[in-house]
Amino acid sequence: MTGFVAGIERQAVILRRLPDYLTFIAISPLSTLMFVAIVRSVGREDLGATALIGVTMITTWQTGLFVAGDTLARDRQHGLLELNLAAPISIRRFVVGRVMVATAFSFIPFAVNIVVARLVFGPDVADVADPGRFVVVGVVMWFAMLGALLCMSSIFVMSGRSTALANGLSYPLFLLAGVVVPVTFLPDWVEPISGLIFMRWSAEGFRLAAAGSPDSIVPGLVANLVLGVVMLAIGTMLLNRVLDRMRSTGQVVAA
Repeated sequence: MTGFVAGIERQAVILRRLPDYLTFIAISPLSTLMFVAIVRSVGREDLGATALIGVTMITTWQTGLFVAGDTLARDRQHGLLELNLAAPISIRRFVVGRVMVATAFSFIPFAVNIVVARLVFGPDVADVADPGRFVVVGVVMWFAMLGALLCMSSIFVMSGRSTALANGLSYPLFLLAGVVVPVTFLPDWVEPISGLIFMRWSAEGFRLAAAGSPDSIVPGLVANLVLGVVMLAIGTMLLNRVLDRMRSTGQVVAA
């Protein structure tokens, strides 16, 4: 557990000392207000909650992607990764602990967006009929997102182009996952693909909970749990490959 604790403490310190990451919290409500205002301006107040959930999930993923993606990339750029590799703790647990904190941090904009939307447009725009199910969906989404971000963190280090990958991968995922619009409005061939993206099940669960729908959220929760386990396994494998390659080649510091 020492590696997990050290990773959690390290990432918490970084988030406190680097104001770059705090910009996501300040900027995300602006996107939220814009999207919600658009649907309300055309007389579709009934879609306010759907728009809010969609843009909130977008900012949550983008925040986590940039923060978690930096866990190894930033250390490598600043020559800190070799110190982590030489430390008498499990570097794998250390990285996972840091990604856990980064994933949790990404949910701060989620809460801020909902609060700001309620203050500007009134409580109806963010009215959640079933808060209990809403929270459960959020917790399971955190677990699935942890696995996804661990994968992305390792990929960013291997590619050396974290910003380009983060920008290029985000919006196709939002579209395929039905975050921007429900999957039912997309072509039929998108359905199998979207089922492999955790955001699809999270978005559907949030919408069902917000609307108080009698439809069960259990299938979506199970899907996200399975996807989370699979992505954690893949992320751990990629992380092991990255660390083993660095040790074998000695190429720890980025050129």
